[in-house]
Amino acid sequence: MTAHQKAIVLANRAIENPSILNELPEETHFKFVMGIAAFDIELAKKVEALRPFTTSQNRILFWEAVGILMPQESFS
Repeated sequence: MTAHQKAIVLANRAIENPSILNELPEETHFKFVMGIAAFDIELAKKVEALRPFTTSQNRILFWEAVGILMPQESFS
């Protein structure tokens, strides 16, 4: 199974059973969602919506990764 396939399978498992996301520490949850975003932005958005990031920094980094925000460096 490729990394892409694994990301899709794990994202779908999290969507089907969102309580498993509550077991993850914030940092691990962030890495998990960012890993999904590398392969499927829409699935990553769905997983993040089930358990939104609690830190502002993680939210901003995620929004930049999925194209909702432009990276700050783009403004200079």
